[in-house]
Amino acid sequence: MKLSVVVTTFKRPDLLSQCLEGLTKQTANKSDYEVIVIDNAGDAESERMVKERGFKYVYEKKTGHSYARNRGLQESKAPWVLYFDDDTIIPEKTIKDYISFLPKIKGAAFGGRFTHWYECPPPKWLQLLRGDGSRPGANVAFGVLGEEEYLIGCFFGVRKEVALKIGAFDPKFGMKGFEVGWADETELQYRMRKAGHSIYYAPEICIEHLLQPWKCSVVGQVRFAYSHGKNCWLPNQRVSFSFFSLVKYFSITTFITIPVTLGRWIFRHREWYWQNAFLIVMTKYAYFLGRFTNHWTIKTRSN
Repeated sequence: MKLSVVVTTFKRPDLLSQCLEGLTKQTANKSDYEVIVIDNAGDAESERMVKERGFKYVYEKKTGHSYARNRGLQESKAPWVLYFDDDTIIPEKTIKDYISFLPKIKGAAFGGRFTHWYECPPPKWLQLLRGDGSRPGANVAFGVLGEEEYLIGCFFGVRKEVALKIGAFDPKFGMKGFEVGWADETELQYRMRKAGHSIYYAPEICIEHLLQPWKCSVVGQVRFAYSHGKNCWLPNQRVSFSFFSLVKYFSITTFITIPVTLGRWIFRHREWYWQNAFLIVMTKYAYFLGRFTNHWTIKTRSN
């Protein structure tokens, strides 16, 4: 066996069903991989769907994305563990293509990219804002990611031996039930690099990842930016944010970003929408406010 595919899920059987459907249609040799679903809620419908398709179902009682991912490491039988979120759509050649790259990898983590899928047709301003998806790096072909670039969490794999050796996923990071959390995969990759391991990326492999409906409104995008700032973890900015930083970034946004954005909207209004101009500014304010809130919370707790 070459690969253990781990899907983590929490109270989203409808989305999980679509993800599992993609995994049942994979063209890879069945003896090369296994599929394990780690359920962080003990949902009966999810258990039924997983077992019905012949996949391994595991209930992880400790609530938290990192706990679920670590349970996947423990349950896996292969030297590589590939993680998918439950709201992904996985094309039928994904596993086969992923496995084909493994002999070329000397590092400790490897992943691809994603495009968005939507439950409802998105407004045009949102398509302009979000683009066609996410790429972890500037690479146009398979290779090593830059030092400041990190694989995306909905589709990335780890070398099991290395992940376990450095302590696996830190439970302080990531989602905890419905509580928003970030960076469990980023923090792990950071420790992998500190231990001397490279991170590989293949833009040739692409899946689809749901842009959650609540993010498809102007208010939702502002909320998302604030949440990202409040919960994000950046290796070089762990303790650097302060009230001075907040004033600095607010000033840059107010006196530079707003005039530039306003001018861009005036001269490109036929291609742009007011929502795009508004969100370029307001999401920056929201993100910086979230960062400051995070810094203040940590400082208060430490005192």
